[in-house]
Amino acid sequence: MNDKLSAIKEIVEKLLSIMEFEAEVFIAEEDEGLVVNINCLEGGLLIGQGGESLSGLSHLIKLIAAKKLKDEFVSFSVDVNDYRRQRAEILKEFVAEKANRAALDNKNYALAPMTSYERRVVHMALQNRKDIICESEGEGAERHIVIKPA
Repeated sequence: MNDKLSAIKEIVEKLLSIMEFEAEVFIAEEDEGLVVNINCLEGGLLIGQGGESLSGLSHLIKLIAAKKLKDEFVSFSVDVNDYRRQRAEILKEFVAEKANRAALDNKNYALAPMTSYERRVVHMALQNRKDIICESEGEGAERHIVIKPA
C-alpha cells in the first residue's frame, strides 16, 4: 500500500478510535475507484437513517485527508459494512424499472430525494439510455431525480 493510502487508512482508524468504534478498515480498488471499507458491528450508527451519517462521516474523512495530504489529492469513497455498494445495486435495479416505465408510458417519474452519491449512481446507471432523460431537480435535502421520456 502506498503512502497516501496508508495515510487515509490511518486517518479513518484514528477517527473511529476517537469515536470509540471498534472497526476494521480496508482500502480496495473497485470499478468506481478507491473505496475505504469500514467493517463494524455498530455499523448502523455510522450509516444512519438513509445513509446520512455515512455521508457526514465520508465528508469529514475527506476533509481531514485533504488537509493532511495537502497537494497529493486522492479521490475515494467511504462505505460501511457494504451499505453503499448494496444500496447502489438496489438503486440500479429500481431506476432501470422506472426508466422502462417512463419510456413505455411516455410519462415523467420523480424519484424520492437522494444523497449526492445516490444521484450519481442513478445518473451513471442511466447515462447510456437513449430512450430517457435523467435530470436532477430541487435544492438541498429535497434534491431528487426526474426520469423523463426522450
